[in-house]
Amino acid sequence: MFSKVGQECQRVIEFRPNEPFLTPYLIGYKNITNEDLDHKVYVVWTYSYLVLLIPVFLLTDTLQYKPVIVFEGLCYILTWCIILWGNGVRAMQLMQFVYGAATATEIAYLTYIYSNIAPSNYQLATSFTRGALLCGRFLSAALAQTFVSTKVLNYKELNYISLLSVSVALVISLILPMKWERRSGCDIKGYFQNLYYEGKISYLNRTILKWSIWWAIATCGNFQVGNYIQNLYEEIKPNRTNAETFNGGVDAVSTFLGAGVAISTGFIHFNWKELGEIVLSLLSCTSGAFLLAISNELQVSRFGFVFGCNTFVALLLQTILTLIFVDSHGLKVSIRTQFMITGGYFMAMGIAFTIMAIIIIRNMGASLVGEGAIVVLAAVVGALVVGALVVGALVVETVLVGVAVVVGALVVETVLVGVAVVVGALVVETVLVGVAVVVGALVVETVLVGVAVVV
Repeated sequence: MFSKVGQECQRVIEFRPNEPFLTPYLIGYKNITNEDLDHKVYVVWTYSYLVLLIPVFLLTDTLQYKPVIVFEGLCYILTWCIILWGNGVRAMQLMQFVYGAATATEIAYLTYIYSNIAPSNYQLATSFTRGALLCGRFLSAALAQTFVSTKVLNYKELNYISLLSVSVALVISLILPMKWERRSGCDIKGYFQNLYYEGKISYLNRTILKWSIWWAIATCGNFQVGNYIQNLYEEIKPNRTNAETFNGGVDAVSTFLGAGVAISTGFIHFNWKELGEIVLSLLSCTSGAFLLAISNELQVSRFGFVFGCNTFVALLLQTILTLIFVDSHGLKVSIRTQFMITGGYFMAMGIAFTIMAIIIIRNMGASLVGEGAIVVLAAVVGALVVGALVVGALVVETVLVGVAVVVGALVVETVLVGVAVVVGALVVETVLVGVAVVVGALVVETVLVGVAVVV
């Protein structure tokens, strides 16, 4: 019962149809340039998320989740109020700060759901939780694209729907049952000693440590692309004032497939401990795989702490990338160059896990030589192809942009999804990012799929 209510609340709060069109809205209605959004506005979210995540993951388990979820709802409402009625770069920077506070509290949903179900149901709950999140995103993106394409609603009116949605989510969060646990009192020193103990116990588990490192690196890339992909859309958009934007359609296609795969993983039984590195080399970046891998390893009391620590590491990595390459006080590279850097980032990640896969296969013995050879061959071929694409990415991107403009971004993404399905992804949260980033990142919703899978 508790988990179902939590999943419904998460599905509602993810129904924000304006998000695929936030950048066009801010440019068209708020007169903020794409360059200011890239280098001055969107960077605030990264810094806000990083700083506010610290108190959130320290207090989530202590506050018993519900107060944090309610706070998230309030932050989302304030975010959309600023989007609708705020003006100027400063106001939008404040909006991103508040939005960072809202996203920093999202770990409370997972920890709340896990704390109210039996350990035997962790894997199934994980798959349905991720599925609920992606279903909410799919519905909002699909409806948004339909409304925009048919001119039923404009970008501003989509924001009113998002404001209504997050308001409903707040009401649902208020009726969530409170989970009370009797805890012995302790001073501040004892509290932090307990945190240290829980962290030590959790990360001494090799499975948790391995997948946590991988997930943090992958999530960094996911955040980096997701935060700036709409700026790239604006950069490569045809120079026509009446050019149709397919942002919502792109998001809808990728999240629809992601939702189906996320739910199916709840019924997949796989030996993550023995074959984990091999899967990582093929999938490269899948938060769903991380959740499935650790959901049977963590104790309830450590959910918020471990998820928070891993997200913090991911944000720390993203902050470094942002400060160096994106921020107006750093190198301030162009949006195209940013995605070239991200493509190289994923290439390096794929190669690293390919090497790990080779080592694991050698250690697993002759019984898996045939299967291991196929896996490694696929991973190596994928890494080599991606490497070639990265080297010539500027030329490739120019060609593909022309093609994408003609056939439309939605068609391009659909084709790539079809390829990914044929190849087969066991645990994919979203599809198309590896290839899309390397060849120009024309149609990306989030980044958590290894290039080896798509290739």
